Amino acid sequence: MTSGPRKINQVDNDLAIVWLDAKRSKESSNVDYLNRSIDFSTLISHIHVFDDVDQCCEYLLSKDQADKVLLIVSGSIGEKVLPCIHDITQIIGVYIFCNDVEKHREWAGTFSKVRDVFRCPKKLIERIQRDAQLLVHHIIPTNIFSFQNLQQTSLQNVDQDQSTYMWFQLLIDVLNRLPLSHSSRGDLIDESMQYYSNNTIEKRKIAEFNEKYLSSNEAVQWYTRDCFLYRLINRAFRTRDIDSIFKFRYFIHDLQHQLDHLHQEQQLSSVLPTTAYRGQIIGADELKKLQNNVGGIFCVNSFWSATTASQVATSFNMISLGRPYYERVIFEVTMELKQQPDKAKSKYPFANISHLSCNEDEGEVLFSMGCTFRIILVEQFSDEIWYVQLSLLDDSSSIDESLREYYLANHIEEQSSLLTMAYFFDQAGDYERAKRYCQMLLRENPSEDDSIDIHTSLALFEYRIGNFEAAKREGELALKLHLTQKVVDNRLSDIYANLGLVMAELGEYRDAIAYQHESVKIDELVLDEEDEEKAITYENLGMSYHGLGDYPNALKWCEEKALSHMQKYLPASHPGFQRIYLDIGMIYTSMGDYPVARGWLEKALDKAHSILPPLHKDLGNTFYNLGLLCEKTGEDEQGLNYFRQALNIALQSEKEDTTIDLAYIYVSMGAIYDNQGEFDEALRHYELALENLSVDKPEHRQHFATAYNNIGFVHIQQKKYKSALSYLQKAFKIVEKYLPRTHELYTLTLANIGQVYVAQDRLEEALECYRQVIDIRRRTLPKYHKDLAAIYDHLGEAYFKKGIFKTAIDYHKKALEIEVHVLPLEHPSIKSTCKMLADVYKRIGNRKAAIKCYKEPVLMARMCQKINSSLPSVDPKRKKNTI
Repeated sequence: MTSGPRKINQVDNDLAIVWLDAKRSKESSNVDYLNRSIDFSTLISHIHVFDDVDQCCEYLLSKDQADKVLLIVSGSIGEKVLPCIHDITQIIGVYIFCNDVEKHREWAGTFSKVRDVFRCPKKLIERIQRDAQLLVHHIIPTNIFSFQNLQQTSLQNVDQDQSTYMWFQLLIDVLNRLPLSHSSRGDLIDESMQYYSNNTIEKRKIAEFNEKYLSSNEAVQWYTRDCFLYRLINRAFRTRDIDSIFKFRYFIHDLQHQLDHLHQEQQLSSVLPTTAYRGQIIGADELKKLQNNVGGIFCVNSFWSATTASQVATSFNMISLGRPYYERVIFEVTMELKQQPDKAKSKYPFANISHLSCNEDEGEVLFSMGCTFRIILVEQFSDEIWYVQLSLLDDSSSIDESLREYYLANHIEEQSSLLTMAYFFDQAGDYERAKRYCQMLLRENPSEDDSIDIHTSLALFEYRIGNFEAAKREGELALKLHLTQKVVDNRLSDIYANLGLVMAELGEYRDAIAYQHESVKIDELVLDEEDEEKAITYENLGMSYHGLGDYPNALKWCEEKALSHMQKYLPASHPGFQRIYLDIGMIYTSMGDYPVARGWLEKALDKAHSILPPLHKDLGNTFYNLGLLCEKTGEDEQGLNYFRQALNIALQSEKEDTTIDLAYIYVSMGAIYDNQGEFDEALRHYELALENLSVDKPEHRQHFATAYNNIGFVHIQQKKYKSALSYLQKAFKIVEKYLPRTHELYTLTLANIGQVYVAQDRLEEALECYRQVIDIRRRTLPKYHKDLAAIYDHLGEAYFKKGIFKTAIDYHKKALEIEVHVLPLEHPSIKSTCKMLADVYKRIGNRKAAIKCYKEPVLMARMCQKINSSLPSVDPKRKKNTI
């Protein structure tokens, strides 16, 4: 049995208290005392109380490696359970709460994480509060990575910390450029009051701030005061809670502004400190990362305080908390001073604030959020203390900031807005947050002109989320508003482009292409040659052609036009390159050119790792498409591995609607299990896909059809032909109504229906299905394509069943000719074709040829000769795979 969390607001990477006591229901007064007596609202996210050991252990093991837990346990249970759970990384302190202190202190002393043994609830509370305060001071969000990775041309081994660093720097840029307003101050007050709703003392301080805080000249004094501001701002940064950071933008802006001013003032007066020190506790894993990256980068994603007095840093109360899991560190920071032009802002401002700080005797130095340092030295100073030397990077450091500079020049500019903030979240893959910040603008009664921009942006964000009908409504509203202005500008192009994206997802590819062509026309008229919007429009048009099955035009617009434009005008670190590599890889996959497709998809994956946040949807899409490629080339286990990585991103996503992503992944995983003959597992995954879909959402239609088709194919292999036909007809009813005839799912479903007819000896009906399939596929696929080989094989099967053996042999040989051209010689499809060919030879009595096909399929494939082009006009198609 477990109680629910006591906390207000759930966040990641925070502190939690876990109380384990089998008798806690009988001693609930102690639990109540803890709840009443501790104000954890700015320190600890949850208090979990367990009376079941197994459930408690399961909870502890489920915590993320970055999470930190303070564990309260009764003496009797602690003696039994602590040997099993003591080494769990997330547990950083253990508190024994019992009636017999002396008895339990004896065994507790053998465990390094035990803080003490308590009988008095008040003393327990005081100790937890003290330790929690200390830990909160030391939990600083950082990024540590190799400096060389920022400059290298090969991005195979890039650490995800690098991309997190880049996006955080951009977030700082956007925040610092947001205009301040009365509402921004109100957000800070409201958020603070909510956190301290039960704390009279802090509420008085909040009211005092609201009444007396008048200018940014008071920011440092308020930040260093023991009050809500320091705690809540640091909490927001350490938990990486972007919404909370945004709500404190009013004060963060002022603090940054005052720090800029102090830095310039002290630089002109030549009194800027050149060395500072900081005493801190860090995790053993973080220390290891520092050791492994000497010469690399250490970035602090919050304001960071230090001292000019080394004795202050070394005397800081850094008790040994949970060693060897945590270590005491002294940072020595050197700051090389370079003369700045008058009124020029330093990229990483810092200043001595001791004359303003409430801690005036400590020689306090404050560094701005996002300060970046080079790691010079990491060594053990004594048995209990490590020494880390850092050097503050200056404005002329050789870090590649081309992408940041590009965004600043083209999208953020000198003053940002909520729309800029939404754009930032969109680029970072945080589409739900982008939508939410955009919707804030609608509540401010915007002008008609501003409304056009807002609804255009909302259309894009709804599309990204997967709410295609909502995206269509927003796009049509933006178009209606814009047409009343009777002007042609790039905003109209954006509206058409967004509507084109939506129509493609709804299966209306011809409408999508028409919208994208309109967007291209407008861009050519109104945009400068180097504008990135041109490349985006070319890419959108190309992928609309891809959906239609027109691969030559898809390559023309994506590879020839969009990619060429990007290479000419965009910085190499621009996220657009990741998307275009992915799209080109998808096109080549559809064309059956798997080696070329793999090259593009692997480039997309390298780029995603280097520039995208770790849970970005485009990274998930790249894993997914690599999985599809592996499934087509017979690399089933590697394919499953890629699908699992895509699934992990989808399941961790904060998006409200991940249903389409999950449906895609489950169907594709099911297809691999199908290929492996694990039909029950395949069906389970197809059912999982269906559970994530809704019949009320038009955008889910295609995914229903895909799942029905694949379930039908499993039943074909199980010889459940009646059930198979039922599912396939349900799928075809959808694709016939909503998808173009050239769509892959249309021909796939029709071909599978043909297979059922063959199994039921309804051969003429089967041949009619195949006539339609081959007519479409010959027009849309390259001559050598795996799907054409499948069609020829199935046609061979049909003619074999009709007793027309020569024609059957011709078709199987035609299939082999294609397969040996596009697939590895050990691919299962080649072996399958040779077996079918052997069956025909065996039937006509050509025993020698049959044995050769059975025993030497690779040799047979190499010997395969081209077949005379005068083949019958009816061709079947068989495919096990999903789209």
